[in-house]
Amino acid sequence: MPRIIKTISLYNPHALLIGLGLKLNETRSWPTKYRGLLAIHASKTMTPFLNRLCFEEPFKKPLVDAGYIKGKEWIKPLPSSAVIAVCNLVNCQEITKLYRLYSLPEEPELSFGDYSVGRYVWKLENPILLPEPVPAKGQLSIWKWQVPDGIRIPEVV
Repeated sequence: MPRIIKTISLYNPHALLIGLGLKLNETRSWPTKYRGLLAIHASKTMTPFLNRLCFEEPFKKPLVDAGYIKGKEWIKPLPSSAVIAVCNLVNCQEITKLYRLYSLPEEPELSFGDYSVGRYVWKLENPILLPEPVPAKGQLSIWKWQVPDGIRIPEVV
């Protein structure tokens, strides 16, 4: 396993949903030519809007099932300022009118992204949630994360 991994920072709950294997499309305003192993970093900040979103469906059920929410309360905080998962980035496709007609995903994946024309869908496969979040400072765009000594990153197939 490489000790430097290409990484992307996302706000929660989106980062955790990828780690849980429930969000396999990441929608972005920009494309990438990169394909391969990708680490998922949960950003430090969570906006009030995203916090409210966590208590609405289809976001709430996975967070309840994963033990983060009970009723209208947080049981434990979502991981932040940490690399929390790895996956494979296998494709990047522009969202066109044809894409919207024939390729939009079903719920709940549809609600987990912004599928506006002109944006891009990054197709992810085989996400693995790390046993423990690994503290790291995030960055914009795709960035290189130096895996700390002693941290084992699972192999993604």
